[in-house]
Amino acid sequence: MPTTADDPRQTAALLLNRRGQYLLHLRDAHKPICDPGTWSLPGGAGRMPKPPRRRSCAS
Repeated sequence: MPTTADDPRQTAALLLNRRGQYLLHLRDAHKPICDPGTWSLPGGAGRMPKPPRRRSCAS
């Protein structure tokens, strides 16, 4: 599937439990990654050719 400049390159999911609490994940503080040691939403780089809505879902 060809991509265009408007195709999303990253995805994230905002997940809530039944008590209205958000699910976050703690980024590894000991790796050379963006914003190490901080809390963030689950997500990441999408893998083509999955459509954007499927990129944030577990396969």
